[in-house]
Amino acid sequence: MLDDTWYTEQWAGEGSAISLEIEDRIHDFLSPYQRVEVFQTTHFGKLMTLDGLVMVTERDEFVYHEMLVHPAMFTHANPKRVLIIGGGDCGTLREVLKHDSVQQVDMVELDQAVTEAAALHFPTLHAASFDPRARLYFQDGIAWVADAEPGHYDVILIDSTDPVGPAQGLFQIASRHTETCAQFGTDRFGARCYVRFRSHVPYPSAAAQAPAIPLVPDARTG
Repeated sequence: MLDDTWYTEQWAGEGSAISLEIEDRIHDFLSPYQRVEVFQTTHFGKLMTLDGLVMVTERDEFVYHEMLVHPAMFTHANPKRVLIIGGGDCGTLREVLKHDSVQQVDMVELDQAVTEAAALHFPTLHAASFDPRARLYFQDGIAWVADAEPGHYDVILIDSTDPVGPAQGLFQIASRHTETCAQFGTDRFGARCYVRFRSHVPYPSAAAQAPAIPLVPDARTG
């Protein structure tokens, strides 16, 4: 058995778990929505968890953020207006802003405490929020998308939980507002995203790429 110098996340039903050796818990805040914690690990840099589940580590966050953003962005010929739902650590925002065509990015995150923790402990991610093209809003993403004018956004990126339960409505609404939509979640939902992606790619040999994110359970980008 591991002692309290290790962070462990068990994956129910998978018969597996991940553990990271930690030096200290450096942030612990209970927001109205969830518990936000940051740990200093021995080999993965800083680790942020939400309600005890991995959100991001300094060592491998680029895998998640790059694969979530760029396949969707490159399927659009000229993405100017982008909406990010969730993504409170600002890593997705950072990657979107690497595209020169982008004129405005609206990031709608429900829990401001996540972004505040990123500002304190993940400054290289949070730095994207200072770009003049970026606008941050802390409110319900489902309501935001429902109120948006259809066609206003060229690309919508959903950096949140799987589209089940409370989040299901978000994906259903988002798909009606843009031709290019990236979903992050299980293989089942990644397959749906690939059908949309494939329709934009004029190459007969194009295929879906679904790399696993080792520290995020059941995670695929597609």
